[in-house]
Amino acid sequence: MRTSHNNAKIGRMRDNYKAWGIDLGDFEQLEDDSKRLGFLLRFAVLAPSSHNSQPWQFLIKDGDIIIKPDFSRALKSSDANNRQLYISLGCALANLLVAAEYYNYQTSFNIEKASSENYQIIIKLKRENSEEKPDKLIKLITERVTNRNKHTKIEEIDSSFIREIAEKYGPNFKLELVEDKPRLLKIADLSIQAGIKAMEDAGFRQELSQYVKNNTTKAYTGMPCFGMGIPTPISYFAPVMIKLLNMNKLSEKSDRNLLENQTQALLIISSKVDDIPNWIITGKIYQEISLGALSRDLFTSPMAGIIQIGNYYQNLQEILQTDFRPQFFCRLGHTEKKVHHSPRLPVEKVLT
Repeated sequence: MRTSHNNAKIGRMRDNYKAWGIDLGDFEQLEDDSKRLGFLLRFAVLAPSSHNSQPWQFLIKDGDIIIKPDFSRALKSSDANNRQLYISLGCALANLLVAAEYYNYQTSFNIEKASSENYQIIIKLKRENSEEKPDKLIKLITERVTNRNKHTKIEEIDSSFIREIAEKYGPNFKLELVEDKPRLLKIADLSIQAGIKAMEDAGFRQELSQYVKNNTTKAYTGMPCFGMGIPTPISYFAPVMIKLLNMNKLSEKSDRNLLENQTQALLIISSKVDDIPNWIITGKIYQEISLGALSRDLFTSPMAGIIQIGNYYQNLQEILQTDFRPQFFCRLGHTEKKVHHSPRLPVEKVLT
């Protein structure tokens, strides 16, 4: 059961952060199967998403869980083809499967077309017994954060867990961990260019400004400025500055220093086929890597510009010498500076 200390900590949380306060023991207090499945969704909603838009909704039906896109939270400017949206759904799927395994559910899932341009994920679950398994990755779900701080090279990255995940997904996906300086510098330059290009679009800046939040926000979606290292007083002006100025151009020098000199490794996930089902699996792969990395005291921070903007992904393909389509790009490494969680919509707000 939760300790009084944890009760006090959760009680002090703002409502928009309370989704992170999960007591694993609460599951066994639930006698209704539907409520137990709803409990599993508390882990799914902690998945990362582009701009922390959380573009998902869930349905519990006949003992199955269905993950569906919520296009009301789609990013029409920065994610016009919904690639990042479906990658986010894949991250939520990964969290759900980790939680289900912990509580001894057998699971299988299918990615199905619900309409001409709309896919959904149907997860079938069957509980084997009531004995809980060792913690493994489930506690890491509530500890995971996107950490954009500089990397401190404490030790070499043990990439064996990435190789294991790559083998699991076979010949249809490639996972590339770039640590060598020549390629890292080339990719860093592409990422900087893509970021500046993105911010030249007024529509992109307008959309981003709506998701950048001040540090005391009560919003359930979006990115508080503390995650970007911006102090509270300045955080109140940040959305307006982003809307009016190309902040990536103004911060080019510091961004370049971060990528070129303070980044331990870059991770790229590429797929053989560029379609929605593979976007979803990309998200599942990334979240598995993110949790595996955290178990080794490694943190990730995604950067979508090089994937989404123009033809920069083709330049990335040339550097990686692959004809697979890059789908996901992030920094990965050790960092000593900790960051807080971002807000989350509770299950009740996304359960249909």
